[in-house]
Amino acid sequence: QLDEFVVKFKRSLFDSYAQALVNAENFEIQVKEATINPQSDERASVQMEVISASGTRYPVTYSMYKNADGKWLMENIIVEGVNIGLAFRDRFSQEMEENRGQIQAVIDGWSDAVESLNLDQEVDKS
Repeated sequence: QLDEFVVKFKRSLFDSYAQALVNAENFEIQVKEATINPQSDERASVQMEVISASGTRYPVTYSMYKNADGKWLMENIIVEGVNIGLAFRDRFSQEMEENRGQIQAVIDGWSDAVESLNLDQEVDKS
């Protein structure tokens, strides 16, 4: 069940992020700064800016970590101050509570749960 959920979770996170970019149509991405965490050289943040065709600027921060193979992987995204990882974790907790700890029910309903977050509207209003 855990493997199934991880696959669904990663897919929904990717789909949410990709949909926001697709909705933006023409855009430019500028990497502003990459900073290694002073407490751990295996963690970093990358500050970027997504610029829409109309010139609207959206700050985006990737939280990164270095895995055992030495590759940098993304673990969280913050878009316009909206912490996507936290939104997903909170929604997962809520779904587990509503489904009385039945992980399979959460997995089966995860796509609808993510859609109900309205992340694209959340970013638009900030």
